[in-house]
Amino acid sequence: QEYMKHGAKTDQVFQQTFTWTDGFLHPGDQPGLGVTLDVDEAGKYPYVQAYLPYNRLADGTVHDW
Repeated sequence: QEYMKHGAKTDQVFQQTFTWTDGFLHPGDQPGLGVTLDVDEAGKYPYVQAYLPYNRLADGTVHDW
């Protein structure tokens, strides 16, 4: 399974009990997925909508990358 380490802000909002050691994921001792959402911490980061980039030709038509 691919895994990308989260940044510090994400780790503050989603507290995790699992650990990575020698390339293996070790589950924590909490039930479920072992992730707890800190609602108060999440409230510090309002939602900002983002858009994926897309390529357009000079006439405005969408073009393949």
